[in-house]
Parts: sequence; structure tokens; C-alpha cells
Amino acid sequence: MSPSTTIARPAIQAFVGALQGAQADRGVFMTTARFSTGAMDYANAIASRVVLIDGDRLTRLMIRYGVGVQVKRTVSIVEVDEDYFE
Repeated sequence: MSPSTTIARPAIQAFVGALQGAQADRGVFMTTARFSTGAMDYANAIASRVVLIDGDRLTRLMIRYGVGVQVKRTVSIVEVDEDYFE
């Protein structure tokens, strides 16, 4: 799915309905796209706990936990420890 695609409220409502059908009270909806304001407002307003993870957050989580990524280059920045020379 394109990062410019928007997931709207009806998709989240359908997901919540599927959760209730499975007698679940929480779920995680992940996408490489983004969520509309209406979708986020709905997820925050319902009794079921639904975590929305969009493409930006998914990318940050992948980098943070090293999932599906590899280090391409590491840069070290050093400075002189003046206390060492006293």
C-alpha cells in the first residue's frame, strides 16, 4: 500500500467488528499507509483498545528494534577529554 494512501474510519470500524466477533477486546492495526483523523478519533473513543501503527511509526519501530533493517554505516563523533590531561 502506498504511503500516501489514507486508512479511513470505516476500515477501523470493520476491524473493531472483527475483534468483537472473535471476542477480543484489543488489537493492533498496522499499515504502511497513514490514518485519517476520523480513524484516529474513532480508535481513541471506543471501549476496545485498538493501537494504530502507521507507516512512519512502523518504520521507527523497525529501526529501533532492528527488525528488517541492517546498519549501513556508523559514524562516531569524539571530543577531547580535557580532564584526562590535567
